[in-house]
Amino acid sequence: MEKHFNATITYMGLQSDDPYVTASLIDMYVKCRSLENAVKVSDELSEREVCTRDVTVWNSMTDRYFRFGRILEGIGQFCRMQRLDVKPDAYSLSILLGVCDNGIFGCKEGKQMHGYILRNMFNGDAFLDPAIVDMYLSCGQLVYAWCVFDKLGDKSSVVVWNVVIGGFCEKGLWECSLELYSLAKNESVKFLSTSFSTALSTCGNSEDASFTVM
Repeated sequence: MEKHFNATITYMGLQSDDPYVTASLIDMYVKCRSLENAVKVSDELSEREVCTRDVTVWNSMTDRYFRFGRILEGIGQFCRMQRLDVKPDAYSLSILLGVCDNGIFGCKEGKQMHGYILRNMFNGDAFLDPAIVDMYLSCGQLVYAWCVFDKLGDKSSVVVWNVVIGGFCEKGLWECSLELYSLAKNESVKFLSTSFSTALSTCGNSEDASFTVM
């Protein structure tokens, strides 16, 4: 019964010219941890330009590989996408930046990706700005993280503030974290409750009681 169901939905997906239908089919397989079926669908669509050249499909597969800890296979999907001349979008790059501290894809590769982002004028993107800062923080490159953050033209996004405050907090830089939080408040950044919790956590870990006064 399961095989019949799989065959039916795969056939329906392959018959569709809508890349989002294909992406949904692949996404369904990877969510069910059936990556082999997801790859099979992708392979069978290799000559269907409308599908294989849609970045949504590739993003879905690459992201799920990484989520399941299959880093090399995820990187392989990204490389294969480029060989087919499918241009990555901002989300594609943010996915890769997110795995730059796993021991396989490290800081060197992260810096190369940052260079690619700058050369291709992706900088200033709501997905990528926080991802770049987070990548450098995760790799322990605090100076690079700060330089990227400091040069951002638009610091109104609460996401990038969350990243830099949380990152400095995790590195034990309690004073810097609280100073950043105060700076963000002065800039009228609208924090969510999770951001406030991060700041409180920072205060709780600080040895200086003066930092507990918000």
